[in-house]
Amino acid sequence: MRQWNDETASAKVVVSVADRNTCQMLIRLQETVDHLFISCQFATSVWEAAPFSNVQATLGTTHFTSALQASLKLVNLPPTGVHLVSLFPWIVWTIWLIRNQRIFHNREFDGRATLTKATTDAREWQQAQQEALAIREALLQARGHGHINIAIRSGAQILIRAINGRDQIKGLYGILQDIHNLTCYLSTSVFSFISRKDNVAADNLAKKVLFNFFNCM
Repeated sequence: MRQWNDETASAKVVVSVADRNTCQMLIRLQETVDHLFISCQFATSVWEAAPFSNVQATLGTTHFTSALQASLKLVNLPPTGVHLVSLFPWIVWTIWLIRNQRIFHNREFDGRATLTKATTDAREWQQAQQEALAIREALLQARGHGHINIAIRSGAQILIRAINGRDQIKGLYGILQDIHNLTCYLSTSVFSFISRKDNVAADNLAKKVLFNFFNCM
């Protein structure tokens, strides 16, 4: 069980397990939000390699709240493929996950692996957002044209799992609920995953549409 005391930006991260109050990345110093996510040697190595247009906005402070505010002006650089969201919260979340992996499973990850995971997770979430909207629109069109048997294949694996398992993806609850409601009008509906390499034509078309869309913004 973990408790967050947010009275100040540098509040301690209180870990009840074994009463640990030391930085679990370096096993030294009292663990605080500022230290864990910003000034810890491990965190610093992650931010130094982060693909931002102005990474100094994060490295130039030792306070988490200041870095969070500065992150609003950060721009993800290619080739991350992440356009809709900032990588900053994904990196912070991944640092927390890596910390827990070290504490509870004694597993080690370097800064590059941490960035790779953060970027991959953000890209998958972004893809799920885009494809969820596309699937909802496809079901609306099918309903409007009287189609009652639908099979949809998508490259967004986490989205397909969410639809078939009725799991929730943060930020997609409303769209997923719309999709579930629209399937009630169908006699049969099948949602399956297909890898990009097996669906090259559609994947290239989607990338072209997204490229044109973001260039017009």
